[in-house]
Amino acid sequence: MQPLNLCHIVLAAALFLSTGITYAQDPISMSSMRDANGELVLLPSEVGGDGAAMISGVRMTLGVEAGYRVYQAQVADKTHRAHVALNDQATHLAFDTSQMRFRRMLPSIRIELKDYGHIDEIVEAAGGTSGKVYASLGFALISLPKATNPANAVRLIQSQPNVMSASIRLEQPLIIPM
Repeated sequence: MQPLNLCHIVLAAALFLSTGITYAQDPISMSSMRDANGELVLLPSEVGGDGAAMISGVRMTLGVEAGYRVYQAQVADKTHRAHVALNDQATHLAFDTSQMRFRRMLPSIRIELKDYGHIDEIVEAAGGTSGKVYASLGFALISLPKATNPANAVRLIQSQPNVMSASIRLEQPLIIPM
């Protein structure tokens, strides 16, 4: 194996600098939410939201690279990355601090109501397309348009008088039997 010379180092630096990732140091709008397994960092899905923020022990940066939003989560000495196409309005991400990975939010929310007879009002308040009540199980699901960020829908209905709880739903990893 040949030792690196100055030419190799300059070439590597030029390639690194020309990748086109831009990370501004402006704060980005993020929030956190607890689920049954721990803390989730909810990420913005708006185009052009470059910046950085520290939330729930995670340093999160958002940049743009070659037509993609690039999310970076720095936890201790590990960096986790996720890429979402700029024109993808249907992918909304959260960073799961218990599993230390990015997870997709499903285009629906789970709610618990005092009276499920008012589900249509809650669906409308959330900007949903439909609602399905599972009264015997004690919850309902509201389907959302793909472009709607589920975290925003949860925020919209949490203050409704009939809502006892509202939460996002996360895509589960595929389980492939061996």
